[in-house]
Amino acid sequence: MQITVQLPDDLAQRPDAARAALEAFVIEGYRSGALSHAQAGALLGLSRFEFDGFLKERQIFEHAYDVEDLERDWAVVLKDLEERRRVYTGWLRECQEAAGLSIEPSSDQGHYPFQWKVGSADGRVMGYVIFHGADVAGSREEKRNRLCGLLLDVVTKAGPKASR
Repeated sequence: MQITVQLPDDLAQRPDAARAALEAFVIEGYRSGALSHAQAGALLGLSRFEFDGFLKERQIFEHAYDVEDLERDWAVVLKDLEERRRVYTGWLRECQEAAGLSIEPSSDQGHYPFQWKVGSADGRVMGYVIFHGADVAGSREEKRNRLCGLLLDVVTKAGPKASR
């Protein structure tokens, strides 16, 4: 859609008057809540971060990303992390190599959000499966196969001494 705005001659003579009018429209739309952050940025052809910079340059701080936004976003991240941990734990337990083993998310996640303690039937810790970085990329099937491969590595390293 194209919108035509008639500007008085004195305003029309300014350099880049059309852009200035568009920016004023977007700013007011964003301030009033008629335009979302994403919509406002898109109208100006700016990414999320570029639009934040645009607002900051003009000292416009209404609707700025605040602590509540951060807390809300962090809650979403944690929920997603827990869901992935649940799904990946299920996949690990379904691996052929998992028969007779205990596989539990590690209580000390450290730098690795996806870590499981692998135990033998007699309760000995055989090792840990750590799933991160490039391992987490790929299709569901690739992830499942990678998890089973990592579990096989733990079982192999534990050797024949580890009773199942």
